[in-house]
Amino acid sequence: MGTREPKVEQLLEKLKKLQQELCKKLQYLCEESEQEFARQLKQNKSTEDLSKQYNCEIQAIKLKHRKLRMKFENHLYQLIEQQKNLYSVFMPDRLPAEIVSAENTKTQLLSAEKLKVTQINSLEEEIEKQKQEKKDMFSVAVQEREDCEHAA
Repeated sequence: MGTREPKVEQLLEKLKKLQQELCKKLQYLCEESEQEFARQLKQNKSTEDLSKQYNCEIQAIKLKHRKLRMKFENHLYQLIEQQKNLYSVFMPDRLPAEIVSAENTKTQLLSAEKLKVTQINSLEEEIEKQKQEKKDMFSVAVQEREDCEHAA
């Protein structure tokens, strides 16, 4: 039994070393797994943050497009209404009446223009008349002054 004890002791020693090595490997693998887990967790957080950011940007773009679409629809509606109004004003059966109305307006404007031209001419004549009267008065005043100077 004496020879067997050293073998058992050697085997136990080997077993102990193997257990220590295995423990170190497991500890290393555990640390590696924890680091990988932390890296993946960080990457997931980063991906989640990016996803939230992109979702916000997408929502902002959708809102912008919705506003643009509503603005476009409103403008289109206004243009359709304008077209309806223009069509009702310029309908072919109303055209003769519109032409007559335009000719009457033209005649009235021409008469008003002639009247204004006559009034302007009259005012210009009045202005010229007053200028001449001022000149004459000035000439008389100058003549009287000269006469007073010669008399004195």
